[in-house]
Amino acid sequence: MGRSIISVAVFTAIIIFGGAPASAEALGGYISEIKGGVFDHDALRDQQSKQKEMNSVDINGEVLFTPIKFSSSETPVLNSIYQPRVHVGFTGNTAGYTSAGYAGLTWDFNLGSNIFFALNFGLTGHNGQLKVQKDATGVIVNTHRPALGSVILFREGGDIGYHFGGGHSASVFFGHMSNAGLFAKENAGMNFLGLRYGYRFD
Repeated sequence: MGRSIISVAVFTAIIIFGGAPASAEALGGYISEIKGGVFDHDALRDQQSKQKEMNSVDINGEVLFTPIKFSSSETPVLNSIYQPRVHVGFTGNTAGYTSAGYAGLTWDFNLGSNIFFALNFGLTGHNGQLKVQKDATGVIVNTHRPALGSVILFREGGDIGYHFGGGHSASVFFGHMSNAGLFAKENAGMNFLGLRYGYRFD
């Protein structure tokens, strides 16, 4: 299992990054950055939980588009807030558990010395379990699948990382998806924790 996961990760990285153009113009001036990585799936949930999707890995891929310029400011922090980037991505689970596609906005903040922090927020659609499963007597069945409640969930997260030369970056990512109790009674939610590599064109 370990070798197959590594093979999938390497193959995905080659497909996403192998032929990266050297400038935004080569991608029509619309794509700002591409990212890919490997996540610990259903991270930080109690290992004894009946809703834990056990010991599996997600492959992540993401495209970020050039910033939307709502406004501008001479203050770097405000300028970052006013000019988010649209992102579109996916997490594919290597063990057949919950996979998802997502889209939203990303706000980038330069912390100096090539260190960056990015916040993202949006919506995600997934193929996971929606409701708690029960047997004929009403007892909860241990499916090791969280009851996510609704197909559409909120998704938020953040990267903290380092920009290398030539547009390359590496970051630690943490993300969370849930319905915030707004779309359904069940709301087990799910977390993701892992590493990402990025290549920026602009």
